[in-house]
Amino acid sequence: MFGILRYVLVATPACVLVFLLTSAFFTQWSGKAISFRPSQAEEPTNFRVLILTDDNEPLEQVWPADLVRELDLKANPLALPPPEAPEDAPTTTKAPYTLSFAVTNDKKTTVVPTNAANALGLSILLWILGLFGRNMMATGSPFKLIDDGKGVVPDLRSQAPTTTAPEQAPRRGPQKTRPGGKKRRGQGRRR
Repeated sequence: MFGILRYVLVATPACVLVFLLTSAFFTQWSGKAISFRPSQAEEPTNFRVLILTDDNEPLEQVWPADLVRELDLKANPLALPPPEAPEDAPTTTKAPYTLSFAVTNDKKTTVVPTNAANALGLSILLWILGLFGRNMMATGSPFKLIDDGKGVVPDLRSQAPTTTAPEQAPRRGPQKTRPGGKKRRGQGRRR
């Protein structure tokens, strides 16, 4: 029982961290949205948007396709930043340790969440796969939480060869070549 509790205590924070990383929780930026990379899909749901930060550093982030179409950004397959951001480009900011960013265009501010269903789904899938792996190692079945002693994969370490000398076969006495019969006395050797 302690094995499953140990798994929960380790795997749950790890999967929460995966969720936060895929949701851009630790990321921050402040700058202007310049362009987006076109997608090969017919109806994409997301685009990679090129942001030119206040320090003139290029940064790419994944934004919802509806927002990109609403902002009327230019397509830029190579994501090459211009030397300076255009004055009419929408401004965007994201504070660290938040799950949303803001985009301001024509005095209208839109707040967009960064957490998506795919980030949550990935975290849950990793947790479940880890649980199956833990169960396979502990019980031999992905669906058993606690070892019941039946069908357990044997521990190979306990079956390691020993370094003791091999047992010797017991010695046998002389064997008779002829079965039965009595020995004859006094006749000597035949010539």
